[in-house]
Amino acid sequence: MGRSRGGRTTKCHGVCDERGRLRRFCMTAGQRNDIVAAWELVDGISPEADALIGDKGYDSNELRAWLEDQGLTPVIP
Repeated sequence: MGRSRGGRTTKCHGVCDERGRLRRFCMTAGQRNDIVAAWELVDGISPEADALIGDKGYDSNELRAWLEDQGLTPVIP
């Protein structure tokens, strides 16, 4: 549970497969940046995956480079 201007908050982060089934899940404090959760979520991504679609909160040069090294196409607006 985190604290922000709006009070106590949390964020839910997840990774889904191509059918929308939840495969990985974690929670962070509401004031934390989304990219903090990205590393926990991408650890152990299926080797069959071709791409990772993510919200712009998960955008970083380091994550994009790591995904490309793993053979994944980052799709982050």
